[in-house]
Amino acid sequence: MTEQPELDVTLIEERYVENLQAVNVDITRSGVQNITSTKVDFHQGGVGNIQAEEVSLTQGAGGIVETVHFQVSDGGVGIVRAQDAAVENCGVLFLFGDQIEMSDSYSSLIVAQEVKAEKINTKVLLAGTVEGNVETVFDTPRALLAGLAAGGMIGVVLLISQLLKKKK
Repeated sequence: MTEQPELDVTLIEERYVENLQAVNVDITRSGVQNITSTKVDFHQGGVGNIQAEEVSLTQGAGGIVETVHFQVSDGGVGIVRAQDAAVENCGVLFLFGDQIEMSDSYSSLIVAQEVKAEKINTKVLLAGTVEGNVETVFDTPRALLAGLAAGGMIGVVLLISQLLKKKK
C-alpha cells in the first residue's frame, strides 16, 4: 500500500468534512469532525477535534484541541491543551497550558504555569503565577485548602466508622 502525500487544503463556503489530514488547513464557514495537521486556520465554522502544532480559531467553535500554539478570538472551545494559548473574547470550558494569555474571556477550569489576564472569569484557577484581573471561585490556594479540608473530613468519617465497627 502506498502512502498518500500530505496536502495543503483550503475549504471554503459551507462544506462539511469528516476527517482531514493535511500540512496546512485554512477553513472558512465550514465544518470538520477531525483535523490532523501542522497548521490550522479556522474562520467562522465548527470543528470536533484538532491535533496540530499551530491552531488559530476565529468566530468559531471547537470541541477538543491539542496543539503547541493556540489562538482563539470571538469563539468557544470545549477542551484545550496547548503549550501557549492566547484567548480573546471567548469561552473555553477547560484550558490546560504552560503560558496562557486571556482577555475578556471565561473558563470553568484553567491549569497553567503562567497566566496573564485582562478581565477574565473562571471557576477554578490553578496556576504558578498570575498577572492581571482574574475573577475566580477557586484559585490555587483556595483549591489546596478545599482539598485539604475534604481530605480531612473523609479521614474523620473513615476513622469514626472504623471505631463504630470495633465496638460492635
